[in-house]
Amino acid sequence: MATAILVVVLLCIVFTGPAFGGQSATVTVTCEVMEINELVINNGGGSLTVNTAGAGSELDAATGTATYDVTTNGSDMKIVAQLESDMPAGTSFMIQVSAPKGGASSGEKTLNSGNATVLITGISRVAEQGMDIAYKFSATVAAGIIPQTTNIVTFTLTE
Repeated sequence: MATAILVVVLLCIVFTGPAFGGQSATVTVTCEVMEINELVINNGGGSLTVNTAGAGSELDAATGTATYDVTTNGSDMKIVAQLESDMPAGTSFMIQVSAPKGGASSGEKTLNSGNATVLITGISRVAEQGMDIAYKFSATVAAGIIPQTTNIVTFTLTE
């Protein structure tokens, strides 16, 4: 008889166990990835001074370098640059930027203040660091002597 009672108790536990389980609840989770476009210029532009020339030749251009980092989850982005103000007469400021994976460099471009110049195209879903930037400041003999001036280059990662 004790065995029969034990069997009945065990069967009750086995078959009614889920009825005594914990309660459950559900929640709705909404997830989203926003557009992210980050561009950082490292090491700035520095100082570019034209101070040499070969006899009978135009002035030697001054050069400088920097690097940049880029992260975007967008597609077909580009990097453009523009000077804040015009360069003095007889001078020019050029820039060449290496492209991140999948992008294409436009090569060496002369910057001005009138409009943004496209430097890189075809940037899509990339996160890279340390791509090269090469600056060049040139002046002709006709420019004369120009005191040190400052200009601002604005880089923009855009569609």
